[in-house]
Amino acid sequence: GTGGNPVAYELFTELAWRTEPVDHSAWFAAYAERRYGGPDPHAARAWELLRTGPYSMPSGTWSEAQDSLFTARPRLTATSAASWSPGAMRYDPDTVREA
Repeated sequence: GTGGNPVAYELFTELAWRTEPVDHSAWFAAYAERRYGGPDPHAARAWELLRTGPYSMPSGTWSEAQDSLFTARPRLTATSAASWSPGAMRYDPDTVREA
């Protein structure tokens, strides 16, 4: 879900007015400019890392986020929260650190 995610809300809202597919790289670069009030190569690079990391989804895979014990029902033997969620991250967490 979007879960209070401003970049997702902005993109989803904009989709209603588009007739062409979104160039995600260009869209995220423009988002960085709008968000920070002008061009900033560091902000553009950070958002490109986020786009290719946590905001990317391998084609043909389930869209569910990785499982987290923070969302599990409280119990002493919890090892997962949902049987349908992947148990590992599907992107390199270093992309977030670098961003």
